[in-house]
Amino acid sequence: MDQLRAGVLVTRLVVHIGAQRTASPGFHKSLFDNADTLLQHGVLVPAAGRPDSSPRAVRHQLLAWSFDPDGDHPYDATVWDALHEEIAASSAHTVLLSSELFAAVAADPASAPLLRNRLRALSDDVTMVLLVRDQLDLLNSLYCQQVRSLELTCDFDGYLADSPDTHVYDFAASFAPWYAADDVSFVAMPWDPRTDEDTLPALLSLVGISVTPDVLVPGDGEGDLLGPVGIEANRLLGSYLRGRFPGFRPGEPAARKLRRKAAAAGQSHSWDNDEFWAWSPQQAARAAERYATSNQEFARHVLGGNWDLPAPVDRERNVAELVELGPASVNQVHRYLIEMEEAFERLRRREAAA
Repeated sequence: MDQLRAGVLVTRLVVHIGAQRTASPGFHKSLFDNADTLLQHGVLVPAAGRPDSSPRAVRHQLLAWSFDPDGDHPYDATVWDALHEEIAASSAHTVLLSSELFAAVAADPASAPLLRNRLRALSDDVTMVLLVRDQLDLLNSLYCQQVRSLELTCDFDGYLADSPDTHVYDFAASFAPWYAADDVSFVAMPWDPRTDEDTLPALLSLVGISVTPDVLVPGDGEGDLLGPVGIEANRLLGSYLRGRFPGFRPGEPAARKLRRKAAAAGQSHSWDNDEFWAWSPQQAARAAERYATSNQEFARHVLGGNWDLPAPVDRERNVAELVELGPASVNQVHRYLIEMEEAFERLRRREAAA
């Protein structure tokens, strides 16, 4: 363990910390598909720290969750020890970790020093990578994702008022302690969902890992869009499950499995053929103005120039109330709720039997 604490376990450590909703699902699948190719180039993508719920994607969520032992997620007190052992057994010169949940850990003044100590115990050469997305796009997408995951049942305005996401993704305020530090290299890459860029080759190039794109399996874009009917259906579903089933938690195994069934049902109803936009132009303009100074400061220090990701302030807000969706949509949503209730009952019975 003296060698581990000395920070010489691996020559270089690269940590992709998000942000969320910057094509992370496609990126994590691409990491899984290209792990052998990366290892041939001296880059280890560890197995330690990946949850069992995503066996074909590299998401080191257990490492991020380890900083919140009381949260509604799997927790493994030994996960960093397992990572140490895996790295020590490898001859790779570089280790690549990835979890979009690392961003919140890094932005929290309480957990940030603990994360720094963990990373510095692995290597003296740590590079932290953040993909930055315009906050209007980012918060809208995060809201849709959390509604779809049954984590949120509030409307978008309630989300903006209460969610820590609005503070985490104030980039300068959250990450200045990292990019101003002299013991960690902090780099960032602008990401725009309209470009649909394959993230892995761009990230490898950004951090100086020499793997040509032609040897990599291409990744996917962001995906997982929902229109206004789908958003309202999932908001109602989350509320209904909480009232119908005592002790319902969005992180419980039956609820996690239900998400896949709900997503398939939503696709069958064509609810994912549209994109929900929650901001009113007035809201969006105020938010863009609020983030502008922070974004410019971040860009000057990290990107070496001006912030040039466009803020979509002129898009009209989608329908946000179920009663505005029309009788056919209301009937469709009602059938969906009953179908998902029955599916959740079956899943809970199976979990109990197991």
